[in-house]
Amino acid sequence: MKNLLTLFSATLLWSTLTIASANPMSRGEYLAHVGDCMACHTQNPDQPYGGGHGLASPIGTIYATNISPDTTYGIGHYTYEDFAKAMRDGVRPNGEALYPAMPFVSYAKINDEDMHALYDYFMHEVAPVAVPNRTNEIEWPLNLRFPMTIWNQLFTSPELYQYDETKSAEYNRGAYLVQGLGHCGTCHTPRSIALVEEGLTEASPKFLAGGQVGHWYAPSLRHLGEIDENELLKLLKDGRNEQHAFAGPMSEVTSFSLRHLTDDDLMSMIIYLKEIQLPMPTRFRGADHVKPSDEGMRLYQDLCSTCHGDQGQGEKNVVPALRDRGYGTKGDAMNVALVMIEGAQTAHRADRLPYEMPAYANRLTDEEITQITNVIVDNEAWNNDGVPLAERDIKTLKAEPFVASGWWVMAGGIIAVCVLILLLLRWRRTS
Repeated sequence: MKNLLTLFSATLLWSTLTIASANPMSRGEYLAHVGDCMACHTQNPDQPYGGGHGLASPIGTIYATNISPDTTYGIGHYTYEDFAKAMRDGVRPNGEALYPAMPFVSYAKINDEDMHALYDYFMHEVAPVAVPNRTNEIEWPLNLRFPMTIWNQLFTSPELYQYDETKSAEYNRGAYLVQGLGHCGTCHTPRSIALVEEGLTEASPKFLAGGQVGHWYAPSLRHLGEIDENELLKLLKDGRNEQHAFAGPMSEVTSFSLRHLTDDDLMSMIIYLKEIQLPMPTRFRGADHVKPSDEGMRLYQDLCSTCHGDQGQGEKNVVPALRDRGYGTKGDAMNVALVMIEGAQTAHRADRLPYEMPAYANRLTDEEITQITNVIVDNEAWNNDGVPLAERDIKTLKAEPFVASGWWVMAGGIIAVCVLILLLLRWRRTS
């Protein structure tokens, strides 16, 4: 029943957006789709941009705010300067700092023309939604805003995208979208202990090298392998291609964002990503290699082979292949297990309903999920050289994501604030 309600809700939201997008889009609406604003700032499909969607973070749940032009609860009272400062600097008109769940570090690269178009769209095309903002579920003192001002001073340096004269127009367009409004690094770039993205451009090898989003692992975009550009285009546009399919948060990105983009913009992003690839890492099979168990293979044949094939070959353009994946990280393996635990749904499109894979969390034991996962990710016969999982990994995936809470948060938060203040003072002395 829960899966049915989830499918119905997602389909309702998709249907609403499909009807709304049937008419030609303004430049501002198009850019809002590029930024995937709808996904975070819409909880109720009948109240677009009314906020309320919860974003899990290590410090608690952050609720996306109302960004409709309502003057009481939304941003209807924002001037253009207010809007641009919130987008680029992460600062509200009242001086409060925004949490970096809002990707202002990336949005700082948006040029003035696009920023004006976005402002005009939200002020004049979006309907006002009179819905109060929800209070974030973050314990004191982590809920204090002033440390974020210090965080901004220490770890951010807002600047517009810098055009690279040595590269093609397509490369620069792709870089502008990936680094800026598309904010790909928000999920796909690893973060430091201070929750800072460890790279904002291709100059850093950690930029887009893979990041953690709750239990999901956003894989590296710097190790795409030899996948064909046209197949990548199809994957971004449709959420699946001959051999692959998006699951989890990335499926939503396709539904609410990427499917609305022009082929030229998507291809520019691909051209940029293909040009900044890093050497593919290799993993030598060692003590952690686990030969697929007979029981794991039996379970796979009983539960998975009907759709994915008896040798993991899948069905082109319908069911993703599970073989010939080559190198894989532990994060990749955890994603495979998470799809089995939670189920998956392909991206919504105007011309088709999504395919859905059922969840097996209540049908299989942790040991059985571990065995099937290892059949898939660490299988030399299938040309898969991934990291095998242990039963404790499945328990971790089934548990709630880590959230800082309890008495030690108070002490830790105070210490963190003090450290930030000391770092800021030192930074000011040396600058």
